[in-house]
Amino acid sequence: MALLVFLFALLSKPSTVMLPVVFAAVMWWKHGRLRWSHLDWLIPFFVFALLSAGWTVWEQRYSSGAIGFEWDYSLLERILLAGRIFWFYLAKFIWPIPVMFLYPRWELSAADPAAWLYPLGAVALVAAAWMMRKRTGRIPLVVLLLYAALLFPVLGFFNIYFTRYAFVADHFAYLPSMPVLAAFGAGIASLAGLTNRPVQRAVLTVVFAAPLLIFGMVVCRWHTHTFHSSEALWSSAIRANPDAWMAHNNLGLLYRDKGETEAAVYHFRKALAANPDHYEAMCNLGGILLAEGRLEDALGLFRQAVKLRPDYPLAWTNLGLAESKKGDAAAARRAYETALSHQPTYAEAWGRLAALEEQEGRVQASADAFRKALAARGYDEAAQAGFLFERAYKLREEGREAQAMAMLDQVLLLNPSLPDAHLMRGMMLMESAEYDDASDAFRRALALRSGWPAASYRLALILAAHPDPAKRNLAEAGSRMKALVQAGGGGVPEILDTAAIIAAGESNWAAAVRGAETASGIAREKGNDALAAEADRRAGLFRRQEVYVLPERTGGETRTDTGGTD
Repeated sequence: MALLVFLFALLSKPSTVMLPVVFAAVMWWKHGRLRWSHLDWLIPFFVFALLSAGWTVWEQRYSSGAIGFEWDYSLLERILLAGRIFWFYLAKFIWPIPVMFLYPRWELSAADPAAWLYPLGAVALVAAAWMMRKRTGRIPLVVLLLYAALLFPVLGFFNIYFTRYAFVADHFAYLPSMPVLAAFGAGIASLAGLTNRPVQRAVLTVVFAAPLLIFGMVVCRWHTHTFHSSEALWSSAIRANPDAWMAHNNLGLLYRDKGETEAAVYHFRKALAANPDHYEAMCNLGGILLAEGRLEDALGLFRQAVKLRPDYPLAWTNLGLAESKKGDAAAARRAYETALSHQPTYAEAWGRLAALEEQEGRVQASADAFRKALAARGYDEAAQAGFLFERAYKLREEGREAQAMAMLDQVLLLNPSLPDAHLMRGMMLMESAEYDDASDAFRRALALRSGWPAASYRLALILAAHPDPAKRNLAEAGSRMKALVQAGGGGVPEILDTAAIIAAGESNWAAAVRGAETASGIAREKGNDALAAEADRRAGLFRRQEVYVLPERTGGETRTDTGGTD
């Protein structure tokens, strides 16, 4: 049962890996020596502990990212750090004020003789407890051993990501505090046990415990306000430690997201003043400068960031964006590809690369990059097709017809059942006078969305006014228009205009003129002057008893044929 609970503890918090060591120390305290019979049952505990420790060391280095110049300490420097941490928490147990989220980092120098007082003092303290164990008992020594053992994972011998910002943190002391507090409680109990009178024992206990309880509650109550919000947390951290560059950067991000650019720039610059190698702050400040048009300043920050942290994908992506704005597409492409080489699922880099490919007219590459960006964000193929359709729509609005059509082809390869894509494809084919293919596209759209007016009236228009008389079908066109009018389309100018064209094809000139004039009036009321002018022109044709024929291409140019009677 103990082993099972220990496994649950490891899965919850790997810092509990030192429990087998604690068991061994407690058994030494109780028995005065350690024998194999005391330890053999601990083997599975140590196996689980070592596996968890190994996984945690790997995770911190290669998943959390605790690797690089910010953790590049020699063994001697790590020993100095361990000594400082050992005494820091002991002092905090005695007097915890000030309590802060980010404690200042110490400068580590093996050449400083004073720095060696901390590790040597820790060793001397444990040695003194060992030599005096016969006089004082084993409790002082076992308390120190347990404290050191539980503190060992965070003493600095292993890379922990948080130590990038601070070597110590209050939450690192939770487990190491247990033996110290237990010893303190035992001391209070021993003092209270000096008297056999229950009342005096209770008074002694209250005298020692009450001030600690009151002090603890006051400090906790005060400190909880720090965590009221993210802004309160980082502001409090800066008040306690003005050089807390992590807090300055995070507060800058909060202000940036709220649109308070000036405050954001101030905190990003403070972060860089406290830590000139803070590559995230460089990227964040550079992003604001880039948005303000200060291209060279932004480029300098991004280049410095990638130099400091060559595997940081955001820095490469921002550098690519700046290079793109500068007009160097090749450099931008190299930057995006470098970002993706370090993090192949980095959606921001794929999105930027996709925009660059689209800008340069490589639609297939652009679509592939957009898809990878969306897939990295968890979107399925239907959502990817929807996004590519929006890009096709945007390209069409920009007048980039060929690229829009190529993007639609990618959409339909991905999702052939998207009716909007078939409709847009039909509209674009119709504009280029490719009426047969346009008819097929509209029919596909209607097969997916029956009775869709946007596709139905356009198909009817082709059927009624195809340049090739052999391909006209006035009966089907009229049937579709009748269905649309009955469905409430009698007030839509495009439908009325198409119905007038069909009436003219049936030689019903009065209905054709009346329909075209009505369509013109409604279009003008709705502000569609272009359609109104076209309807007026067609009304003139119908008064002369001439049918309307769709324009056709001749020699690559579109020719409008108003064509006489048919």
